[in-house]
Amino acid sequence: PVRYLDALARLQDDVAPLEDGCARTIVEEELGLRVSTAFSAFSDEPMASASLGQVHRAALRDGRPVAVKVQRPGVRERVIEDMEVIDELAHFVELHGDVAGRLGFRAMVQQFRRALLDELDYRIEAQSLLRLAEDLAGYDRLVIPRSIADFTTAKVLTMELLEGRN
Repeated sequence: PVRYLDALARLQDDVAPLEDGCARTIVEEELGLRVSTAFSAFSDEPMASASLGQVHRAALRDGRPVAVKVQRPGVRERVIEDMEVIDELAHFVELHGDVAGRLGFRAMVQQFRRALLDELDYRIEAQSLLRLAEDLAGYDRLVIPRSIADFTTAKVLTMELLEGRN
């Protein structure tokens, strides 16, 4: 059915960047600050763009380069809707296929839903960066970007920009 095809078609990474100014608006709404107050520089052109969000190059007021990951507007709601459709498909497959039922296909979909919703909370990603940095602290050649807590919310993740490091 078209409803299923539409949901599956949205699961892609080859997407157009947000409209001009949209990322700035999201950052300002989330941080409660004007971009010019939070950052000394903020590039409106994204470094990368994907289905859940995009990343912009910026600099903190002290000059440190950062990457600012901005979640697309309405993406959480779309993911929830899409996962409901995928859950319906999984239920159908389990009812009509022996292998899917034995494998617990619907349970896998539920786990995927939880993981995807966690991925949509950038505070969880910031905590993961911190844990990873702690776990790998003994390896001096591995560098994990630090998140900037004052400029991180559920929909905006600001972290050190690691470029040109050897």
